[in-house]
Amino acid sequence: MAKKLRYKSALGDRISDPSMDFLKDIIFNATGPQWDKDTSGDSMLDFYEDNIRLYKGDVSLIFFYDELYGFFLYYDVSLAPVKHDITLKDETVVEHFVGGEPMHIPSICYRTKEEAWNIIEYFIQTEKPLEQFRWVLLSKIDYVYE
Repeated sequence: MAKKLRYKSALGDRISDPSMDFLKDIIFNATGPQWDKDTSGDSMLDFYEDNIRLYKGDVSLIFFYDELYGFFLYYDVSLAPVKHDITLKDETVVEHFVGGEPMHIPSICYRTKEEAWNIIEYFIQTEKPLEQFRWVLLSKIDYVYE
């Protein structure tokens, strides 16, 4: 059985096989309220075979938008993209609420809308992280949050 792309919005809607134009519009026209405290705080792309509501642990790409910083993307709930030439140290930490819980993210992990779209498009085509970035565990970045 062929895999189908699944998009879960920050509002919790699940959409099977969303068009690339639909996803691109979300990235380039994202606004703060779409990602605020009245939502889950994040969106997700992954693949499924049978049931759009059934998650089997296949690879996923979670992402959300913070107005001042851009997009944070989380590949397979473990790896974040940073530029290859960046030292893994950051003094600026962003707090974003996901599922009602605060998540602390070094600002070096945020990507522009164009970068986010490139990452998403590549993920949809290959199910892999875009090699243009170094994908690292947040725990490998030297940052402090209070």
